[in-house]
Amino acid sequence: MKRYRFRLAAVLRVRRIVEEKAVLALAGARSGAEQAAAAEHAAETRYANAPASEGPMNTATYLTKRALTEAAAKSVVTARQRRVEAELVLDGARQGWVEAKGRVTGLERLDERRREEHWQASLRAEASAADELVMARHARAIEEDSE
Repeated sequence: MKRYRFRLAAVLRVRRIVEEKAVLALAGARSGAEQAAAAEHAAETRYANAPASEGPMNTATYLTKRALTEAAAKSVVTARQRRVEAELVLDGARQGWVEAKGRVTGLERLDERRREEHWQASLRAEASAADELVMARHARAIEEDSE
């Protein structure tokens, strides 16, 4: 019997490569999301530590503190937006990986099923060959006895 060969092996290889790329994209997206979360936390810390208005002060000092507080608040808003965007990218990368993994898994199951069918057919062919051999020996033995 011929050696087993999965006819969709090339497709399976391509899908595995696509899955590997999806894993790399997922890792990059996860790293980006972690960096965005860290940047947001740092911006929130800067905002929390912004100089507070304490008592009477001159206009220049007040405007300087207000500008620093506003800049810190804007950086928090910007960092939060970037974190949300990074999480959306992460969700998309995760979905892409799940889809790629599903395609690979489906082909792997098909390969296993076909491999098992080939193995079973091989066992049947061996059993059939053994049966034919035994039957041929038996037929020869009967011919020799009858002569």
